[in-house]
Amino acid sequence: MSSATGPSDTRRPARRRLAVLGWILGLAGLIGYQILLHRIVSADPRGIVAELLIVMPLLLIAAWLAGRSRFGPLAGIIVALLGIAGCLAWNRAGTDGMLPLLPHLAVYFLLLGWFGGTLRPGREPLVTFMARHAHESMSPELLVYTRRLTIAWCVFFLVMALTSTVLFAWASAETWSLFANLLNMPLVIAMFVAEYLWRRLRHPELSRTTIPVMIQAFMRLGSSDSRPPGSA
Repeated sequence: MSSATGPSDTRRPARRRLAVLGWILGLAGLIGYQILLHRIVSADPRGIVAELLIVMPLLLIAAWLAGRSRFGPLAGIIVALLGIAGCLAWNRAGTDGMLPLLPHLAVYFLLLGWFGGTLRPGREPLVTFMARHAHESMSPELLVYTRRLTIAWCVFFLVMALTSTVLFAWASAETWSLFANLLNMPLVIAMFVAEYLWRRLRHPELSRTTIPVMIQAFMRLGSSDSRPPGSA
């Protein structure tokens, strides 16, 4: 007796491959962007090209959020144009000394607030939530470990933000840009690798998962069922 396979079943592997490919292309684009930004910021940190590249991630995030609002894509376009106009005005006014630092700090403090907010009473830690969607069952040991890992990521984000601030204040623009742009992604990857090695050495009993499964769990964070128990 043959089993029937629906269209949705045959499309799932293709969708997963496309999702992984999208993440790989996005990561490659991010690395290329950071290399370009480092070269331009090191040469002329207060130039208009450098400043537009610096604020581009924040403009894209703001435009995306505005586009998802009830005002539609037009709101996203307006927010992006207003952001570019504000950057140009800031540059011409000559009050842009702190501009290169602000987006870098904003990203890490947003991540710190996101991860840290899930550690409040009644919330499920973010890493626990992701693990719950990547594993068939959650042992008490895994629950404790994922909560501690969420705290570890909060500490990492805070250290990155403080280091960036110290280098920006007392080091050269090239040194700060080397840390904020070129070493930013390798340090994040190093954090993932260090956690993986620690888990293999100290907690071999914890179940393992694959990168595609973790990517799918991360992508579910924006779905309607992504709120942990007890959240508003």
